[in-house]
Amino acid sequence: MNQIYAKLQLILLIYLVFTIFFCTDSYSNNKFSQYEVAFNSQSDGIMLSGTLTVPDVKTRVPAVVLIHGSGPENRDLEFGEHKLFKDLAEYLSSRGIAVLRYDKRGVGKSKGKFVPYDLDNYKLDGISGVEYLKSIKEIDKLKIGVIGISEGGIVVQMMANSCSDISFAVLLGSPGVWGKDFFYSSQLAMTKAAGFNQNNINEMTGVFNELWPLLTKDKLNSDEENQGKVLLKKLWNYIDSESKNDLGFTDSNIDFFFNLYRGDLVRKYYNYKPGEVLSQLKCPILALNGDKDVQAVSQINLTAIKEALKNGKCKRYKILELKNHNHIFQICKTGKYSEYKEIKGTMSAESLSIIEKWINDITKG
Repeated sequence: MNQIYAKLQLILLIYLVFTIFFCTDSYSNNKFSQYEVAFNSQSDGIMLSGTLTVPDVKTRVPAVVLIHGSGPENRDLEFGEHKLFKDLAEYLSSRGIAVLRYDKRGVGKSKGKFVPYDLDNYKLDGISGVEYLKSIKEIDKLKIGVIGISEGGIVVQMMANSCSDISFAVLLGSPGVWGKDFFYSSQLAMTKAAGFNQNNINEMTGVFNELWPLLTKDKLNSDEENQGKVLLKKLWNYIDSESKNDLGFTDSNIDFFFNLYRGDLVRKYYNYKPGEVLSQLKCPILALNGDKDVQAVSQINLTAIKEALKNGKCKRYKILELKNHNHIFQICKTGKYSEYKEIKGTMSAESLSIIEKWINDITKG
């Protein structure tokens, strides 16, 4: 009896060894190396500091550069205790994809000065990251892509349109429309998520339509400037109080935000048309949005992205809306900005898996 039991154990051991060595994904060992790196921007030569994670495998691997959304973000893209880019990078690198993430210019260890909506420099910073990856011996130079979230989606569109070395692009909660349509759809979604009724929504729409010309006009007199600040404060009243506080939308910050929205760089891009750029892209594209995203509303933006790609030069694209996901791809209830910090974990397993499988699929062979 003991001999039979011993033989069964041996057979089971052989089966397990065979399964581990021959039947598992070669990237499922979850091992990768991490390096502190630096590279210079093509824009003005400033040094950008970042982290490179590289899978511990013997073959050359595909790679991506992560592109931030708006704001002075560091390489990990932090929301409270959440570190979205760190988690995304480590997930991808544990599954065969090298990832470069870096501090925005003027943030963390990167040199230079952070300037909001400095999209031309952000584009060149990102392209410089692509160039840096081409110098890494472990990386397949023909399989380098970019992933951009929120405003970073616009930067990725601009990068892919001007850099032929980008072999694929992933747009996460990316604008497909811009200017008035984008900002109104976001305000509307936040107003609805806060539970305001239709009369309130109509009032908010009136305030927004009065404010918009004052944000886009070249020059304002003192009366128009004062009127604009009053209208901006009114607009904030149609957002839930907790999200308002988390976003910094307080009376003491009214001058800062009004001047931010009227800055030369942001007004330059109020007229940016994502569809015109997207229609020119040829590399494979994956676009994801959460159906509860209140910052880049899924319906209007994904529809526009799909239409532009369908009628453009891109031959391989995938458009997905994820149910019960917010702007940073957490599984959520309301999608409100104030909810981000209350949810345990960052990007959902579903969203991470979709991104990883898509990248590994298109870079196969």
